Amino acid sequence: MITLKEIENIQKVWRQGVVQIGTLKSDRSSYVNYDFSEDKGFALHPWTKVSFENASLILEENPALAIENYFFTDTNGQDTKVEYTFGYCKDSSGKLKIDVHHSSLTFNIKESV
Repeated sequence: MITLKEIENIQKVWRQGVVQIGTLKSDRSSYVNYDFSEDKGFALHPWTKVSFENASLILEENPALAIENYFFTDTNGQDTKVEYTFGYCKDSSGKLKIDVHHSSLTFNIKESV
């Protein structure tokens, strides 16, 4: 059974990675090796903190699913709310892995018109 504690632990590692990537001073191409002009580099922004809001969890034997929001804090202390879906499964050795991930900025109708 995948537990809430396991999900919280893997989320901790993931958010530490996001903060680390955003603070790298060296060439970031080893992390993101594509060139789309519309991409403003959200993941490469210098985030200082990422916090998860786990309100919708589906915990099963294998897999598990989390759907909710997380908040990225920038260097000015401003939060950006992002909706996420994470899928989790255990590999053959029992280690929890992220096997599905999608994030998007919250839809704002005023910005879309």
